[in-house]
Amino acid sequence: MDIGEMGGGSELSAKIAIAIRGAKVIVCFMNKAHAQLNNCIREVNLCVSIGKPLIPLLLEKLAWPPEG
Repeated sequence: MDIGEMGGGSELSAKIAIAIRGAKVIVCFMNKAHAQLNNCIREVNLCVSIGKPLIPLLLEKLAWPPEG
């Protein structure tokens, strides 16, 4: 959760890496397009390389509430 309001800019990647290293577990909400972005791949690779538990949740467009 972005409690510290990371913001954007050139320091964002470093702040995300620090947050990943400090977390007990990472829950990653993404869609197919996001999963292919370099930043997303970098963050997932960091989790894997340091043995950080990672729960990926793949989200797709869904009409809500469902019809019927």
